[in-house]
Amino acid sequence: MLEEIGAGVRSVAEAYARRLVANSGLPAPVWNARLVDDRGRFIAMPDAWFDEVALAWEIDSHEFHLSPTDHERNIARHTSMTAHGIVVVRTLPGRVRREPRAVLDELRGALAAAASRPRPTTVTVAPLA
Repeated sequence: MLEEIGAGVRSVAEAYARRLVANSGLPAPVWNARLVDDRGRFIAMPDAWFDEVALAWEIDSHEFHLSPTDHERNIARHTSMTAHGIVVVRTLPGRVRREPRAVLDELRGALAAAASRPRPTTVTVAPLA
């Protein structure tokens, strides 16, 4: 648990996702990295960030996005990332446990798609402690 907290993981769903990626051969993402644009303006803080190709992975649980305000904030965050050229993958937490191969296949495909376009000038700032 302390290792996951030290790695920037902030939820049980993210802990499962971190373990899945760690054993997959995929590059290790930064967890809960604060993203800013080339002028230092805040963009978003995705659950996982694959910096080399500017890919954000969101583990979207219903319990944290059910209220209209939370849902609106979630949509705004994803729209902001997309507007900055970031590829965003959204995964329900249960799929990480139930369909790990499918989730990894989706991530591999998204990583390949992200690598095939010029990387946006998004800058990563270290995860908040």
